[in-house]
Amino acid sequence: MAQTKAGFISKISIVIEEADESEFWLEFIIDEKLLEREKALPLLNEAHELTSSSLLQGKQPEKDQ
Repeated sequence: MAQTKAGFISKISIVIEEADESEFWLEFIIDEKLLEREKALPLLNEAHELTSSSLLQGKQPEKDQ
């Protein structure tokens, strides 16, 4: 299914925002010692990876044109 560049960027922007917010709350949970760092760290790393890869995907359409 084809989608517009603007639609794609809009969806990627939502992913970036949500992953970034998840990263924030996981850091808060760790800082406040609400969960052991060892247990939260894999989730924090995944949130960071999602943010990073989504940022790259958001830039990809510009390279295609």
